[in-house]
Amino acid sequence: GSYDQMLADPDVEAVYIPLLNGLHYEWAAAALRAKKHVLLEKPFTSNAEEARLLSTLAAEQGLVLAEAFHWRHHLLAKRL
Repeated sequence: GSYDQMLADPDVEAVYIPLLNGLHYEWAAAALRAKKHVLLEKPFTSNAEEARLLSTLAAEQGLVLAEAFHWRHHLLAKRL
């Protein structure tokens, strides 16, 4: 199926977006508008304005929007 079909699927609760950097904002915004939680690969967006817009959209929808920055949440990172 297509990305649009996936975003329309009510059984999909969250998406991981590993697309080309220039597509991050477009597809993250689409996913948030479709009421999906989003794990967005680095870099988060191409600029600060896009990041602010996505953060606002996620907050308005009550959704999780996170950058795939996994080591920060690893137990070993707490010792650093």
